[in-house]
Amino acid sequence: MFWSDKTEAPTPKRREDARKQGIVPRSAELTGTIVLLCGAMVAGWLLPSWYRSLGDAFSSLLVHGDWTPLWRKGLLPVLAFVVGLMAVSLLVGLLQTRFLFTLYPLRWDWQKVNPAAGLRRMLSAMAMWDAMRTLLKAALVGYLGFLTLKAGIDNIVGASNLSVTQSVVAIGNLAWQVLWRCLLALLLLAALDYAVQWWRVERSLRMTRQEVKDELKQTEGDPNIKARLRRKYRQLVMHRQIQRVREATVVVTNPTHLAVALRYHPKELPAPQVIAKGSDWMAQRIVQEAQRHGVPIMPNAPLAQALMKVPIGALIPPELYQTAAEVLAHVFRITGRTQEVLGQA
Repeated sequence: MFWSDKTEAPTPKRREDARKQGIVPRSAELTGTIVLLCGAMVAGWLLPSWYRSLGDAFSSLLVHGDWTPLWRKGLLPVLAFVVGLMAVSLLVGLLQTRFLFTLYPLRWDWQKVNPAAGLRRMLSAMAMWDAMRTLLKAALVGYLGFLTLKAGIDNIVGASNLSVTQSVVAIGNLAWQVLWRCLLALLLLAALDYAVQWWRVERSLRMTRQEVKDELKQTEGDPNIKARLRRKYRQLVMHRQIQRVREATVVVTNPTHLAVALRYHPKELPAPQVIAKGSDWMAQRIVQEAQRHGVPIMPNAPLAQALMKVPIGALIPPELYQTAAEVLAHVFRITGRTQEVLGQA
């Protein structure tokens, strides 16, 4: 497969969807090698004592005809050893997949039995890597075994002059050297295989720019729709502000670019309240609505600019009390409401 158009890193959603489908880096080679390594370590530690126990169990069987020691000392340890290796295999697999459990890969998929798809898989880069890894494994084991045996050839030749027990020990030590060197080499190869599997999954999860855009639309919504909704929301907010201008006591302007509607009733509010504000087109609409309902309009650029920082529905801050009071006092004088306001206060 060609990846030239898949230039974008996978998104978190892409990774999560792939994980649900069981698409995660994992190496059967790594699992098998660690199981062999653990098995060799445990066997090297327990084999001598197991060998002696097995000899005692056979003696008991031959002398007394008792099968119990053979079962307890001979077969049970082997069964525990096998179960332990199975547990190690399961644990290594879970660690590779970060404890993923999914039945998704078991679903029916026509591509799994499609001859054309199967041929493509056989000719893919991963199939070539699998074949090369198998050849490399055989070459490593053969080469290391040859070098170890060549270095210990004198011990093998000299074993003919030793007793049977000494010969077995000498050959056994040489065999262990071969085994451990091969296992360490296989462990390095397995680590390389896991890196290749990780690279394969990462490459398969990469996305085109269009896929990223489509996913963004699915998860966060179409940007065009979101922009349209934001416009409608702003229009709704503006409409509500315009409707409240009729309740205003005064509209402060700057003189045409800004407009802020203030509402003040001493019995209801401890300080003037901003009920509408806007700039440019919105300021013109506020002024028009104020003129339509006979609300006084007072030009005061510094106050208008300061009031633009006050949120809708909030009371003006104390530092604006003096300036706002002067404006309101003038409005009350020209509207003849001075005595009314003083009486309410």
